[in-house]
Amino acid sequence: ASFLFFAFSFVLFLNNYLFDYFTPLLFGWICFIIVSFYRYFFTLLENIQLRTKVALDPLTGLYNRRFLETNINQALEQCDHYELSVLMVDIDNFKKINDTYGHQFGDDVIKNVSFSIKEELRKDDTAVRYGGEEFCVILPKTSKSEGAEIGERIRKKIEEHKFSYVNQVAQFTVSVGVAATKTD
Repeated sequence: ASFLFFAFSFVLFLNNYLFDYFTPLLFGWICFIIVSFYRYFFTLLENIQLRTKVALDPLTGLYNRRFLETNINQALEQCDHYELSVLMVDIDNFKKINDTYGHQFGDDVIKNVSFSIKEELRKDDTAVRYGGEEFCVILPKTSKSEGAEIGERIRKKIEEHKFSYVNQVAQFTVSVGVAATKTD
């Protein structure tokens, strides 16, 4: 592309539209710089999109374990200023769910559980799909008792939710554990 702009400016120069010798060179150099920055900018955008894709679990849309392992230290460093609680959520008897209803239904259960978790979180909280049917929730500025309340709300919401799939209705439970930086 920069070669075409340089050639175009040279043709203008030969036809006396441009008056000095350096204008075509300057014009070509500027075009080269613009094209180079254009490519760099789009490479940067692609890298940002890839970084986002790498940090998200494709099934649930939650952050994945890699994101947690990368960012947990930053959250723990900020604990000097406030308390931090962490929830671990596990779907009870998940293997039985997959064996009874099939893996597609199991995936739908995981999606619905992740949606239920997201609904109960505040804007500063972070939900992560930790493993197959395990989730981790980071609750900054939250005491252990407040974390336990949030965990109980999540547990009740999932227990009361009726999952339907291909004319089958089922209910499931989750186990929730809580730990806090100041007390544990």
